[in-house]
Amino acid sequence: MEIEKVSSDAAQNIQPARIIETDDPTAQPKPGIALCLSGGGYRAMLFHLGALWRLNEVGLLKSLIRVSSVSGGSITAGMLGLMWKKLQFDSSNTASNLSELVIDPIRRLANVTVDQGAILWGILLPRKTIADEVAQAYREHLFGSATLQDLPSDNEGPRFVINATNVQTTVLWRFSKPFMGDYRVGLIRNPQLDLAIAVAASSAFPPFLSPCRSNSIPQLLIRLPKGTSKSNHIRQT
Repeated sequence: MEIEKVSSDAAQNIQPARIIETDDPTAQPKPGIALCLSGGGYRAMLFHLGALWRLNEVGLLKSLIRVSSVSGGSITAGMLGLMWKKLQFDSSNTASNLSELVIDPIRRLANVTVDQGAILWGILLPRKTIADEVAQAYREHLFGSATLQDLPSDNEGPRFVINATNVQTTVLWRFSKPFMGDYRVGLIRNPQLDLAIAVAASSAFPPFLSPCRSNSIPQLLIRLPKGTSKSNHIRQT
């Protein structure tokens, strides 16, 4: 897998969102609505369903241009992103099939205990990690064989950004359709990574479910950020 070095322009887009000496302090945010889905395991996953439901009711869901997520929020965001192109929006910008495609599958997942089985089989099975088992559970119940390339392009819907921490470089790692990477390792354009792996990496809370490794990217050893840095991650995107 080819890793592209980060140019100065690209680095500005993926470094922490704070004013630094080279920034233009008068620059204004781009127009549009962004949605941040924070962490908290299954409770966050289900809470965010209510947020999506209400946004859809008032006709704002279709107006989203960016969805940034971490941990349990990434489970919800991943499913919304995977099904986005199948949502049927009517004249009032309300998706009539949101419940069928997004809400109901996630509610069914909430009846499945993923972490206990993943920890058990990840310890007992050779050549399998706990994070591998978590990703496999996400494949079976939500994402199937979908990859990051199954998320909508920028001209098809919002950009979905799934956040994690690269333990190797200690900085924010982003998964998205156009690229994944951080400003120290570089960018991988149009990644073919399984969506289930990206969500598993984002929700791999320490110490039991992390880290999530990638055999194809030696520099990548990723996990859920600890503590308040979770909210910082999704805001930086």
